[in-house]
Amino acid sequence: MGDKEGAKSILIETIKRWPSNFPAYHNLACILWDGGDIENAVKYFEDALRISNYERSVVFSYGDMLSSHKKYAKAKELYKAYLKTNPNDIEICSLLEKTEGVLEKVKKLNQVVGKIK
Repeated sequence: MGDKEGAKSILIETIKRWPSNFPAYHNLACILWDGGDIENAVKYFEDALRISNYERSVVFSYGDMLSSHKKYAKAKELYKAYLKTNPNDIEICSLLEKTEGVLEKVKKLNQVVGKIK
């Protein structure tokens, strides 16, 4: 209920006690992301992915964070890895398509900028 520091402490303690509890990693990553600690958020998202074997909710949150920080290539890798075992997930397929579209636009923009220089 707004006590992010308290929540972080509880989640860190939960991880210490139950290191295979992926929701604790996921929730801690989201709190860190919200607080601007992207480097540590990535670490906990990656741990949550590994432990959960690419649980859908983790993929959504992590992909959202990556995209919001313009890490589209990494988001694309994430979605593709998830879709290897869940190829019929329409929402993740849509996110992959959007990400690939953004990457294509960035590539074209870089080519234009390269020609101008």
